Amino acid sequence: PPPAITPPAPPPTREVAQLPPISTPPAPPPARDSVALAAPVRATVPKPAPAPTSWRVQLGAYARRAAAEAVWSEVKIQQKAVIGAKPPIFAVDGSVVKLQLGPFANQQAARDACARLAFSGRACFVTQG
Repeated sequence: PPPAITPPAPPPTREVAQLPPISTPPAPPPARDSVALAAPVRATVPKPAPAPTSWRVQLGAYARRAAAEAVWSEVKIQQKAVIGAKPPIFAVDGSVVKLQLGPFANQQAARDACARLAFSGRACFVTQG
């Protein structure tokens, strides 16, 4: 008998496996380097020079600056020993002009000056301006 011919085997079928989609895992948080932190820097601001004091002696209050200046002209002549080189202060407060003398180093110095002015007949009081 003739040799039996066997038909060739069918070609192998290829099956491609379906893989789940690749997902990238979330990136881990960045590693914290252990770095020693420096102490906070504090700016050193020099203390301001002490402000001049605001202690004054008030000699009167007037409706017009001209009236206050006229009184000052008298006072600076009559009270030269008490006033010394202190200039007048014409402090405007609304519609009133206050005639003041100062500034003095402290409240006691202003009180002393006012007492000397009062002793010679000039009305006054100590104020903080």
